[in-house]
Amino acid sequence: MSFEGELQRIKDEIIQNLPPEITVHKIEFEGPEIAVYSENSDVETTENSTVLKDLAKTMRKRVVFRWNVDKRKDPAETEAYIRNLVDEDLIPIVESIIPFCKKLKKYIVITEKNLDELETKLEPLYSYEELLKEASPYYDWPYLDENSAYGACYTTGTTGKPKGVYYSHRYVYLQAIAFTAQMSMDPNDVVLQLVPMFHVLGWSKPQAAVYAGSKLVFSGKWSLDDLEEITHLMVQEKVTISGGVPAVFMAMLEIIRKMDQKPDLSNTRLICGGAEPPIALMRGFWDETGGEIIHSYGSTEAMAITTLNFFKPWLKKELNEEELWDLKKKQGTIVSGLDIEMQETAFLGSHPLRFPLPGRWRSKRCRFRPRSPGPPSRSGRPRS
Repeated sequence: MSFEGELQRIKDEIIQNLPPEITVHKIEFEGPEIAVYSENSDVETTENSTVLKDLAKTMRKRVVFRWNVDKRKDPAETEAYIRNLVDEDLIPIVESIIPFCKKLKKYIVITEKNLDELETKLEPLYSYEELLKEASPYYDWPYLDENSAYGACYTTGTTGKPKGVYYSHRYVYLQAIAFTAQMSMDPNDVVLQLVPMFHVLGWSKPQAAVYAGSKLVFSGKWSLDDLEEITHLMVQEKVTISGGVPAVFMAMLEIIRKMDQKPDLSNTRLICGGAEPPIALMRGFWDETGGEIIHSYGSTEAMAITTLNFFKPWLKKELNEEELWDLKKKQGTIVSGLDIEMQETAFLGSHPLRFPLPGRWRSKRCRFRPRSPGPPSRSGRPRS
């Protein structure tokens, strides 16, 4: 059977296994998963809530439902979904869409400035900080279903068009516990939040800090030009945990090398994700500041922390310094709590086909190929 014939067979099988009330717009193969675009936007919240699980079990592939984006809401209906809480930097954008938001009655601005210092057409205008000061410190927390939506982020579009990913309260809570456990966090830690919240909810650090009772420091809006000030902030606040992409840490390292007095970051652990950190970067931070860069892997779909590279004590005894540095740049081991199975990738021509065979790790939320070849050892650990 040709590759196109195999794809059509899979699509036909999916349609046959779906309840008749679910209307399929199209089926796409997006990276490691099969995306079913449906006219039913509430497929997973109705009586068909087990459809996704049953279909994935039948197909033995990861299947996701997406709403048909071609079927958009009427602009008048969309107004109800537009929030009236806006950051100061976004005021010009909000002003440009005012004609389309006739139901908005007030605007709350997130800023440290006085309202009379802002130049805007928005009215009536309220300060978020001032409203917080006037509010009661007590709050009657409502009961929330742990599977209800906590937040949402969009993918960058690496394997297709950007896709919205919703995180449940349960999933965020479990990720916070896992991060806290992996990093051995406690109330003595100080977390500097450099990663923006729109990037996978800030890589779970804000939630983990709240869970552990750690001090949480926000830098506010920043750019690469502010890294020297941020470095001083890390020393001043005695930061023990932060995170960022290699480009940020590389620029910070260049600034540190020009400083007459090097900052002491010997108690600081820096989570580095988004790309593999160069050995020169990790060694540079270690030599100049005593700070440790820890490679982490994650994705929008899986939240940020899927693996963390922590050395087992016996590795430090058996490997020499160069071998340890070479190992340190890799993704590390899987965070506790993830559901995994072994996977193998085969090819039909130039097209990858994935089957559940030994040789490839697959977590419930994301997939990746380990750098170390070969099957796992008898203990179940991947060979290094």
